[in-house]
Amino acid sequence: MKTNIITIRPDRLNFKLETLVVGRASSAVATVCGEIPDDIAAMVAVVQYVDGQETKTYKAAATRRDNGTWRIYFAPAYFPNLAEGLRYDIVGTDAEDNPRWLGAGVLRVLENPANGGGAVPEILPPMSYAYNPTTGLYYKLYASVNKYGQVTVDVDQEGVQL
Repeated sequence: MKTNIITIRPDRLNFKLETLVVGRASSAVATVCGEIPDDIAAMVAVVQYVDGQETKTYKAAATRRDNGTWRIYFAPAYFPNLAEGLRYDIVGTDAEDNPRWLGAGVLRVLENPANGGGAVPEILPPMSYAYNPTTGLYYKLYASVNKYGQVTVDVDQEGVQL
């Protein structure tokens, strides 16, 4: 098995989906298969953490594959802390833009033997530069993410020699 398998059964929403076991600060991939309704046009997995008074929600978008399954990539930042008994939900959106809950399962986040940290990775590695072969200079890159999750990249206008 190369990915976690999540089998959808819309006629059995009272049954839990497969338990996902992942490593802290480690990425994960899941394949969603089963009786996925034909009119589902988009799909996400929703993971929630309760951290004191704050609830953090992470949404991992799924990509439809030619064979009718869906692939979900979970970034390492989705699993910042060790936790047992978390829940993940699979939510589809039909062609009419109506959300449809497709099921929920247990999520367990275990210690990562590769010593993954719980810190959210930076958008760009520190001190990232782009090289301009015309000028022979390197230009510092900056990146930011807005509240919609869109990444914007800016370039320092003054180049430097490294």
